[in-house]
Amino acid sequence: MSLVKCPKCEKEFINTNNKCIYCGYEMNNADNTAFFTLSGNVLVKYSGIDKIVTIPDGVVEIADNAFKDNNYIETVNFSNNVRVIGESAFENCNNLVKILNYEKIEYYKKNSFKNCGLIELEFTDNTKEIGETAFFENNNLVKINYHPNKNIKLKRSFAKCSKLKEVITDQKYFYPSFGPYEKGDGRPTFYDAFWNTPYSRIMREECYKSYKKKICPDCGGKIKKGIFNAKCKDCGIYYKRATWL
Repeated sequence: MSLVKCPKCEKEFINTNNKCIYCGYEMNNADNTAFFTLSGNVLVKYSGIDKIVTIPDGVVEIADNAFKDNNYIETVNFSNNVRVIGESAFENCNNLVKILNYEKIEYYKKNSFKNCGLIELEFTDNTKEIGETAFFENNNLVKINYHPNKNIKLKRSFAKCSKLKEVITDQKYFYPSFGPYEKGDGRPTFYDAFWNTPYSRIMREECYKSYKKKICPDCGGKIKKGIFNAKCKDCGIYYKRATWL
């Protein structure tokens, strides 16, 4: 159980009966906005127990740890102005299965939705950053529609999402090799972005089929296969550890 804060007496406690144990305030009947701590256009903390939370208009940033460990929240409806989700902002919100109106969000910081219950995600050309392990261990996640405005590092951003099998994207966003030491050309590797997911295993198999045919999985050119690397003579990229797939 996470701590909740009474908007009347401002004391924190573990909720057991939906009433403040100090002053008896009815927490379930409270105005949703009473549980938000704001600093200018930053939402610093949410202390409520609502299953559906609507972010107030005017909020641009969700601060680090703002919703962390809140096990009540199931749906978040972002306002049109939200652009930044801070580090660990929703980490360990195990029952959070849906986020709405998030298409304009630009920055998802490290661990922002780590260990949540999200089912489906879409990233548009507004997306500029998806931090390290941002959606790590979202074990209900089955589908991602990924179309950001540039190459993003994605350092294990979707790792260990145990049900993730479908990612709709243009492969230009990813460096096709799976060697963990690849530098590539600034793109993340499938290995790093989707480490230990069903999708990663599917892409490993697809890449390996290309290698066996001596076809570059990136540009479709010919590669010279070797024990430790394979090089495409058209695009010149080395696929280190290619034969380790």
